[in-house]
Amino acid sequence: MQMQRDPILDKVNLPPTDETYRILDNGRSKIILSVLDTPVTLGENTTLGNDFSAYEYFMIFAESIYISGTIRANNLVLSTHFLAGKDAVIDVSGHHGFQEEKPAQGSTPGISGENGSNGGNVSIYIGNQTQENMPVTIIARGGDGGDGQEGAPSLTETGCYTSKGGNGGNGGNGGQVHFIVTTLKMRIIQELKTAEQNNDYPSMRKTLQLIANLNNEFTSATEELIFQLANQISLVLPKSSLSKQLQMIFDTLDEMKLETSLPILSSAVHEMVLTLGEESLFQKRLWEHAPNIQGGNHGIYGMGNPPGKNGSQGNPGKVSITFTGTWNNNYCNDTIPCLHPEHCRMLFQKAQQFFYLADKTSHPENAAKAASLFLRLIPLADDDASTVNYSAETERLLDTRNSHSTFLTIARQADARYLKLCSGLDYYGMSPIYAPMGSFSFYGSQLPSWLDDLSSIETEYSQYKDLEKEQFHQVQALKSARNEATYTRIKAQQQLKVIQSESVALASDIAICTRMASDGKNKLEKLIKKFRALIDHAFGYTFDDFLNALSLCGFAPNSPLIVGSQIGDLISKGSSVIKTADGMGYKKDYVVHRYEICNATFSGLKEGYQALENGLLTLDDPGADKLLATEEELLGLLEQFYQNFPEELAELKQTFENYANLILHRNNSVIRYNENLLSILDAQIEIENQKEKAQELTDEILENWNQSLSFLSSYMSNLYYSSRDQAALVLYRAEKAYQYWALKPDSIIGQVLGDAEFSSITSNSLRKAYRSLLEAYNNSIEERGTIAQIFPSPTAGIAVLEYDFVKYKKERYIERLKENKELTFELTPARPNTKIVENPFAGKADVRIASVKVWLDGVSTENDRLQIQIIHGGVETILTPDNIEYKFSHSPITILFEYQISTQNVLINGQLSPDIHEDIYALHSPFTYWNMIISEQLNPGLNLENLENIRIEFTGCFRPFPVT
Repeated sequence: MQMQRDPILDKVNLPPTDETYRILDNGRSKIILSVLDTPVTLGENTTLGNDFSAYEYFMIFAESIYISGTIRANNLVLSTHFLAGKDAVIDVSGHHGFQEEKPAQGSTPGISGENGSNGGNVSIYIGNQTQENMPVTIIARGGDGGDGQEGAPSLTETGCYTSKGGNGGNGGNGGQVHFIVTTLKMRIIQELKTAEQNNDYPSMRKTLQLIANLNNEFTSATEELIFQLANQISLVLPKSSLSKQLQMIFDTLDEMKLETSLPILSSAVHEMVLTLGEESLFQKRLWEHAPNIQGGNHGIYGMGNPPGKNGSQGNPGKVSITFTGTWNNNYCNDTIPCLHPEHCRMLFQKAQQFFYLADKTSHPENAAKAASLFLRLIPLADDDASTVNYSAETERLLDTRNSHSTFLTIARQADARYLKLCSGLDYYGMSPIYAPMGSFSFYGSQLPSWLDDLSSIETEYSQYKDLEKEQFHQVQALKSARNEATYTRIKAQQQLKVIQSESVALASDIAICTRMASDGKNKLEKLIKKFRALIDHAFGYTFDDFLNALSLCGFAPNSPLIVGSQIGDLISKGSSVIKTADGMGYKKDYVVHRYEICNATFSGLKEGYQALENGLLTLDDPGADKLLATEEELLGLLEQFYQNFPEELAELKQTFENYANLILHRNNSVIRYNENLLSILDAQIEIENQKEKAQELTDEILENWNQSLSFLSSYMSNLYYSSRDQAALVLYRAEKAYQYWALKPDSIIGQVLGDAEFSSITSNSLRKAYRSLLEAYNNSIEERGTIAQIFPSPTAGIAVLEYDFVKYKKERYIERLKENKELTFELTPARPNTKIVENPFAGKADVRIASVKVWLDGVSTENDRLQIQIIHGGVETILTPDNIEYKFSHSPITILFEYQISTQNVLINGQLSPDIHEDIYALHSPFTYWNMIISEQLNPGLNLENLENIRIEFTGCFRPFPVT
């Protein structure tokens, strides 16, 4: 098939990869695929023109279409998100039958008029119709039958004929016109109906509050709903706006028990859905200006001896209109091919671009644009719809292949990326504070190889595009690129194993914290019972409600797009299809099914807890529904809460604080675990997609390749972009490693690439970004002015930095370790004014550690050896010498330390990094939550009864705070 470039490309400065605008022309069909924000314009004096009658089918799949004047086609498909026009007419009328104007001669009978041809078919799919009138007029009438030829006139008698008159031609049948229209009204009706059927109180409330702020056709229905609800709950409402009246109603409903308020609200919503479901103004106006689908007029008989017969009137065509609330494929079939798989793939690439730019530039609206596109693509695999499976004939018309699997893959990919976006993760599935395990030097040394691989595939891709008419060379280029992509897939599989191992570490952390939180909760409940009278007197709100809500709290993702409770539903949906690999499954008990965004206030937490409480909530369950609030506000609320404790409740305050710190750490680990599952899901989908593509393009298929199949071009570009993504990922990790080392959060990649089209990023672009990253690294070395100070000194021979639990008054942790044989505790950084008697890290900024050793004074075992498992929690804090605080996140790190008790000889060193100079592994901060586990299985005869102290010894490096 010939790939054509349209002159419109020169006007919008597009990259040469046809990722945003393509024209497919196989002689039978002409297809426009566009994901440009600028409309595809049709009409006289436009680039595309106004006459497409040379093709059996003319199709446009675009974001927006603008029609000026009259356009002519045989059959037309318009699939767009917005349709507009000026004096717009679509004419697919059948052609009139030929008729001979001159009479027959001699004895020759008059010929019959030609039958009129049938009117063409028009399918218009509008994904987001906002206008109340139809912006185009459609003419799809049948062609008129030609008149019969007049018989041969008599040469002797006037008005007489010597031959028979011709019959009139039959009129053509009218065409088929199909409308599928997505409107805001139908979206809202569907949301209300779903929420009402699922007894989803929060969703009904959210949608009704949205409606109350819309001044349109919802007003009357909203007024009726408010009147009905106010009567049901005996509430007298003042004159006010609909939104304020509705808020007053919900304030009253929220004070009731859910089993009382839910039926009241559900009944009112049910009645509202019935009212809104009446015929829309759009539909009324459409019928007022109905498409012309008349059958063609019959041809008139020709006069003669005898005269001919009239033709038959053509049958009228049909018009159908379907209103829906979701841009999906429910109504696509061979008659209405309203979606093109290649166009959907281009939309996915566009969404990817916005997602990529969302955290690389200062334009947060990119996240909303990405989310909007992902949400349009997800329904392609809706459980309630059969994924489009066009017939072979329709696929030939569309110039595509395997549409069913293509739609399904795109939907799954969009679903996975949308989950990541909503969860506050970046394009690569990482937290904004992500720090990789490797050092900058490690990733930097890998990049040249990755970029060379990308250059090879890029070369093959360019050769393919340059040699479109030379099938042999194209086949060789495709084979080479396919082999390179197989190697890329192997690398992606290796990275997937790394992500899966991180999940195992997180699961271990969650399990430990859950056990300890359970013990802490038991102690807290005993103290609450003991001091009940004092608690009720001291606190003006329900103490127990606050505790229950806190048990579900975690930090909200730092996302440019927060979508509330639907995050959890989607995570649950996504994780349900995650497969196991190499025996590493995932903990279903840790999968959170619902999140609720709430304000970090006492009333906000109470409301959030009530929204989640359904009688089945288990507070101590790691996978229980979660309340999310911003970290700064939630910690501020806790600080305010602690100030309300009277002195006589000091013991309760300390126990509450210990439990709060532990449960927040546990819940945040659960949230990170769920985020990790999204990355696993996304990686598995990508690997399976590449595997399917490789199997689809076998040597046998290539050798018998038909050049008219456009899927080959799509396949080639997919190989290239997947390989580029892998190279960009290594560059991304190198940048994150640089940011972690230099403590500079600005994106060097973002500064180099700017707002460039993602599809235009090449190996040269990435090399330029890499050079800029190296330059920034070198400049940071110069700016520091001094090398990191190492502790202990290599010549000291003694440990100069030790965290002594007795010395720093942490005796409660010693007792906790005695009881549980495991311990969770937090180390916090020293500030510039911190004294050495308060924190052994006093005077030290940018602290990084290479090893950790734990000494337990008073412990004994049968073999005089003690083996301790130490786990770095992964979320850490680092202070710069300027006292600027940064938080970073990575997977938990498990360290093993073993020593001989009697001699203190070290047997296993407890290394985090084998080299303090960071040649391979990054050096991490000690300021995090630590887990300590002493296994009786690994320490036979373990006895902690005489445990007197815990001492933690660190080695590493730091930069000093300036002396003031």
